Amino acid sequence: LFIILKIAIDRRVNLQAKYKVLAILFLIHIIIGLVINFVSPGTIVTGLRSYLKWIPLFLLPVVFKIEKEVLKKQIYLILFMGLIQTPVALYQHFIQFKGHPSGDPITGTLGAGSSGALSILLICIISVLTAFYLRKKIGLWLFVVTVFVLFIPTTINETKITAILLPISLFLTYF
Repeated sequence: LFIILKIAIDRRVNLQAKYKVLAILFLIHIIIGLVINFVSPGTIVTGLRSYLKWIPLFLLPVVFKIEKEVLKKQIYLILFMGLIQTPVALYQHFIQFKGHPSGDPITGTLGAGSSGALSILLICIISVLTAFYLRKKIGLWLFVVTVFVLFIPTTINETKITAILLPISLFLTYF
């Protein structure tokens, strides 16, 4: 609601053309899926709730100028939250769930049933670090050590998706 009001007051949208194209392609994708599958109106509303709930986060830069320092602090916070997962996952693996036949209970601080979410979160952080390394924002030594520490929980929770997502995310980052 605030984003709509801000756009109405300022009468302008600070959105680059590539984001407009992405939004149009996303809408076309949704419309084609609805038409092809003959989706009922109730299902459309339910689906839109789950798929479009992240749109406000996508639109925040349209109405708010994000300072570099604030963004830097947020990136450090996310990195810190990712690094915290390693000691928690090691504690869960070697103490809390010692002797458990699988790594499914290893979820870090994300809670029960979040083994896959933990791996996805850490793979995303590794991809951002890779982008920083490729842009020469961080050195090789810091990159290697940090990626190693972030990779530990994804190996001890034994999620199979890591073997698929990590190469894809690294390839896309290099691309």
